[in-house]
Amino acid sequence: MAEIVGVRFKRAGRVYYFDPAGFDLEVNDYIVVKTARGLELGHVVTPPEQVLDSEVGRQLKPVVRKAEPEDIKRAQEFEDREKEALTECRKLISKLHLPMKLLSAEYNLDGSRLTFFL
Repeated sequence: MAEIVGVRFKRAGRVYYFDPAGFDLEVNDYIVVKTARGLELGHVVTPPEQVLDSEVGRQLKPVVRKAEPEDIKRAQEFEDREKEALTECRKLISKLHLPMKLLSAEYNLDGSRLTFFL
């Protein structure tokens, strides 16, 4: 048996599953997890539960830690900066006449990476 917890990174986003790594987690907790884009803030949307190993299919990444108030504040600050980045990027797209439609931008938790979604 494996223990899993469901996590979302955006309000209406897909649910991803992680190993709770022994943390006492509840729905609505904020956690920090490592993804392909670096450390990210996630929102617990399903409580930890036991599932068959065959249902998981692969080794789950563990929760790094419960989020601290500082993590949540930093994520909110980066959300404001994402709006500024979108505005600047749209100006460049227009100026260079690029055939692109910019949808969104996201910083990872430590601000080391800004990803634009087209």
